[in-house]
Amino acid sequence: MSYDIDLILDWRVLGYEEREPWLERSNTKQDKFNKEVNEKTEEFLKDEFLKVLEQDLKNFDFEFSIDTINPQTILCKYPKIFESNYLTQNIRLEIGSLAAWTPAIRVKISPIISEAYPNVFKEKTNIRTVSAERTFWEKATILHHEANRPESSSMPHRYARHFYDLYKIANSDFKNKALEDKELLKKVTEFKMKFYPRKWARYEDALIGKLKLVPREYRFSEIEKDYKAMSEMIYGEYPKFEEIIKVLQELEKEINK
Repeated sequence: MSYDIDLILDWRVLGYEEREPWLERSNTKQDKFNKEVNEKTEEFLKDEFLKVLEQDLKNFDFEFSIDTINPQTILCKYPKIFESNYLTQNIRLEIGSLAAWTPAIRVKISPIISEAYPNVFKEKTNIRTVSAERTFWEKATILHHEANRPESSSMPHRYARHFYDLYKIANSDFKNKALEDKELLKKVTEFKMKFYPRKWARYEDALIGKLKLVPREYRFSEIEKDYKAMSEMIYGEYPKFEEIIKVLQELEKEINK
């Protein structure tokens, strides 16, 4: 479960050629390019996309605004019918241009509420989304990033969901499909090294059998606290935190062997 929707803005909308971001550059020029793309993305969202949402959905009880902390996120405030300590009153539309959209698939989705009211919510929506295999490796490299985070640096809030997400995929048929595609791990890792470089993340280790999914034990308490706080977002079985760590430890061995 999530309180945000991750969306990819095709960088061609911003005036770039399809392969332009992938051109070889020095580290300094790549950093400058990344910042330029992010600035153009923020301008597009504020000056164009936000206005489209406000106009097209003006008959609904929604309020749209740019997140002041992360200007690549549009907040959609909606009327709540119950109070929650964890869920915010905003759906976060997190829209980035420096994101990869392959491999992608077409799927039909329906809202969770349709499980309770199938006769009311009959319509399914056809969307294009990245494959579960790519999500597997995206989540795995997020955990690798966090496992290498310096002790002096706090882990971001609401990150326990990434541990839970990978745990769920690891217990599905998609795990074996992902493990059979180590080339996809290479693509995901190289993408992050180019567009989201961070030396201490040690992304290069993920390519030589040293991928880390589980952080050091001193991190466990803050992750578990966050995990307990997000319990209301989980439908059905609520696995114990220790079980999640155990599964991820075994998965780490399986990936690196």
